[in-house]
Amino acid sequence: MTPVDLPYVPILLNETFITAFWDTGAEKSFISEEVYRKYFSYRPRQKTKDRVVIAQGAPCCHLGRVELQIRIREFQKNWEFHILNNMQYQCILGIDFMKDSKLTLDFDQKSLIIPDNQIKQLQKMKKPVEAIFRSAGVNSCVLYSEIDTGDKGPVVSRPYRYDRVKQGIIDYHIEKMLREGTIRPIQSPYASPVVLTRKNNDLPPDSPEAYRFAIDYRKLNAITKYPRYPLPVIDDLITNIPHWT
Repeated sequence: MTPVDLPYVPILLNETFITAFWDTGAEKSFISEEVYRKYFSYRPRQKTKDRVVIAQGAPCCHLGRVELQIRIREFQKNWEFHILNNMQYQCILGIDFMKDSKLTLDFDQKSLIIPDNQIKQLQKMKKPVEAIFRSAGVNSCVLYSEIDTGDKGPVVSRPYRYDRVKQGIIDYHIEKMLREGTIRPIQSPYASPVVLTRKNNDLPPDSPEAYRFAIDYRKLNAITKYPRYPLPVIDDLITNIPHWT
């Protein structure tokens, strides 16, 4: 069994890192309005007539429900969260999640225990993937390069217009790359628009992983001067290869 420290536990909601608070006094599970609007606004929320009352007896501003995938180490599951305004925590995991997930809370040791059978099921699913992808360190280096545009000025293109859902997907990818260190904020006179291209998968159209984040550099490419080098004649190369078929 795998222990996790309580009462705060790091979780992944739709692959976004969130700190959750375990609350045995909460009947439902919640996320704050701030977290929803920042990370999950691309996910449609369902209206509800449920009334939420905090411990002091005062009603809260209930903004609806949203379904997200929750992952705690080896455990993962789709779960419905209620969105509340002015929450003290990013996320609250309540009694509903504790009962359904079959996770064991050990308050003496201040830990959460994930059942072995759920870990084994996930490990069985991962075996075909592990045969292809092996975990290894990433070698990184700093590479400096320059784009020769001659006497042309900076290329500035206006962003393409997107609806609210796709704009949320763009924000998701940008924030994810910033957290991972793939990109960093800069100030540059150049600007090229973002393009979302649909991946060949079965994910719903409102999922960020259903799209590939790309940049339209066509205007920059049009004024870029490329280095030219002498190239051999491919027919001569093939002819001179012995025993080719």
